[in-house]
Amino acid sequence: MIRIAVALGLCLFVPRLSALQGQDPRVESPKEEAGPQDPKKIPEPREALALLEEARKTKDPAKRAGLVEHAGRRDDRLVARALGPFLADKEAAVRKAAILALRYMRNEEALKTLLKAAKRFEKDKETGPDFYLALGQQGREAAIPVLEYRAWNPQYGSLFRARIQALAHIRSRRSLKALERISRKFRRHGWMLEQIKEAFELLVDERPPKGRKKGRRSEIARWIQKKVKEGKVAIEPRNLPRKILQRYERTWRRPGEKKDGGSGKKKRKARKKGGGGSSPDQIGGIK
Repeated sequence: MIRIAVALGLCLFVPRLSALQGQDPRVESPKEEAGPQDPKKIPEPREALALLEEARKTKDPAKRAGLVEHAGRRDDRLVARALGPFLADKEAAVRKAAILALRYMRNEEALKTLLKAAKRFEKDKETGPDFYLALGQQGREAAIPVLEYRAWNPQYGSLFRARIQALAHIRSRRSLKALERISRKFRRHGWMLEQIKEAFELLVDERPPKGRKKGRRSEIARWIQKKVKEGKVAIEPRNLPRKILQRYERTWRRPGEKKDGGSGKKKRKARKKGGGGSSPDQIGGIK
């Protein structure tokens, strides 16, 4: 009898204790399970290298691209170098993931890795445009020869457009000269000359003078030659039509960057730190 009384007492006491603790005794406590790795988290350099090693071994293209994209969030010299082999991957998604990772890195090894793979993208209509835009994003004069090489004989129009866009983001006198040389090849091709003209406008932050339709291409050619001789390059375009400026901003805005990139002074400081940097001879508005 005593045992039964004790048992009944415990049965009545446990629910009350659980209620005081804010827990229903009829519901089991959830077990803590290790969740998947946060895809937004930037891995440490060693973790990024381990992810790339795992990507190298996996045969699943989607998984390989995901691993490359995740590892590429770490801006590191060794990681940039390790991304090189993925630029030659047979899967376009993997190549694109590697290109985008290198595009937004600020270390010097990123551009070197991209330049070493330049020949692979001359006829790549799937990821070639992304590759040339990545060179432009880096903003370094070292990319100009690659962007100019055979630009007048591209296999696809998208490759040509990307090369010209990239040259417009490398704020240098050498970009003006390269565009002028390319323009000589396309004076009879309207849409190509229009692309080159807009790139010039973005570099000098000025539009060519208005004129008659007849002989317009010759006028533009003379204006281009004049601007090359002047050799003035704006730090950033500010005085062009809104559509052109918005298109330029959308193309070159970094992930997570605010819509307004800041004043010319701020951009100059950012360029000195690297990643879209200017060369020593590129000084906006100064000969």
